[in-house]
Amino acid sequence: MPWWSWIVIWVALVAVSLLYVGALGLWLWRRFAATRQELAHASAALDARRDYSDTGATVDESTTSATVSEPKIAGVAIFASPEQMKDDYFGAKAKRKSVRRARRVALRTQRRQLQKLSDVELSTLP
Repeated sequence: MPWWSWIVIWVALVAVSLLYVGALGLWLWRRFAATRQELAHASAALDARRDYSDTGATVDESTTSATVSEPKIAGVAIFASPEQMKDDYFGAKAKRKSVRRARRVALRTQRRQLQKLSDVELSTLP
């Protein structure tokens, strides 16, 4: 076999390899562009469904609990006393716990399941 045949074989192998890598890169680019376009459509759909009515900084006083005093101004927690912040934290924690308990009781009632005694507050009987 002459010496120049090896050069032709290696040039052909490199050309086929570059062609394969180029085709793979083109395929990946098209998949990426399609994914990016789908993400843009999904983002637009979510933005259309989002409710922007709660972006105001006002707080409805009728919905806030008397035990929980929520800061109405950003950064007010920095200047509050530690006792006030601790009271706010534990009040909000109790409120979240009672909301979870009410949701659990309603769900179990809907499914006609037995209730936990602690959920219906029967465990506090003397």
